[in-house]
Amino acid sequence: MDELRKIGKQIYEKYGSSEDGVKKLTQKILADPALIDLAIPLAADQILRTLQTEVRHNLKNPNIDYSPVKISKEYQQKLVAACDKLLMDWPMRNGSKIGDATRPDVLSEAAFYGKLRRANADNELFLNKVAAKLKDDHTTVRNALTEEELISIKKKVWANQMF
Repeated sequence: MDELRKIGKQIYEKYGSSEDGVKKLTQKILADPALIDLAIPLAADQILRTLQTEVRHNLKNPNIDYSPVKISKEYQQKLVAACDKLLMDWPMRNGSKIGDATRPDVLSEAAFYGKLRRANADNELFLNKVAAKLKDDHTTVRNALTEEELISIKKKVWANQMF
């Protein structure tokens, strides 16, 4: 695992997460059977985590069309059930998994997401108030408001933040 991270870090430093970086890392892994053995479980884990995130997002988004052409409801339910089995692997911000977290760890994580939720709600309110000042779909904020007006809206919305 450390060897795989070391190689990944070297490639990332040179190529970032670009297509070339992915190709270079893939070539390095495929050239060494030991790295293949390390990489496959990591790739499988990442694929499942990505699917879990997508399914959660889709379930919360009422604008998604779940017609059989895209994905059947039955398949979606099976996928959600499969992803639910991975809940113990829920990634915590400190790099651990929720299954290994203690009560203080979980409460700390909950507090973080609570602050994030409140900040996002304030951002939503701010943006809606700014949008309400725009006369049509083509007017830019810069053309409709002065910097002072924008600051005034921000101060009113964020005056009661409790971080």
